[in-house]
Amino acid sequence: MKPATSAAESPALGGPTTGVSSFGGIVGVIFNAIHFVSRVAARVSGGITAALMLLIVVSVVKRATTGIALPLMVQLVEIGLVSLVALGLAHTWQTRSHVGIDLFVNMLGPRMRALLKTISSIVVLALCIYLINWLVPEVFRSIGRSETIGMASERALFWPARAAIAFGFVWLALEVLISTVTSARELIDALRRPRGDSAEEVAAHG
Repeated sequence: MKPATSAAESPALGGPTTGVSSFGGIVGVIFNAIHFVSRVAARVSGGITAALMLLIVVSVVKRATTGIALPLMVQLVEIGLVSLVALGLAHTWQTRSHVGIDLFVNMLGPRMRALLKTISSIVVLALCIYLINWLVPEVFRSIGRSETIGMASERALFWPARAAIAFGFVWLALEVLISTVTSARELIDALRRPRGDSAEEVAAHG
């Protein structure tokens, strides 16, 4: 088990890893714009991580010296952790930075790998659409009632975290859609090629 960082390392989860779409024309422009926003969201997620680390250090020092931690510290950490994970989802999918188990899929041929990629992308896309259908209305309800979290004396706005979660899954769905289209094209190309004609099959059979 290892991080799947490239299409070559994890064929079943292959796809664009450079942030540049392999499609041309207007489709390529749209796909590249989606990748760009994913990278920006990932950088925001990194910024939230750095801010949380700094806040935790300051809070620990303040508690050690004064006996009192920073106010709303627990709430800010909860909101920050939820937000940074959600904002990093799309870029993680697009760069294949998640953990992949490729022992089985490396044993498959190009056609089966392309089929597996297509099916898995469709399943994840369906799950994203289901979650978005539930998350987006929740965001508007949360904003409408200015939802907060925390104790009675210390409360923080929670709707920004809900908005980050909804955005994260919307953008993840767009990245998964790109993967689905790319995988479907790879599957069609693999089916059109005669068996034993791919570079991998030629190498495997000498």
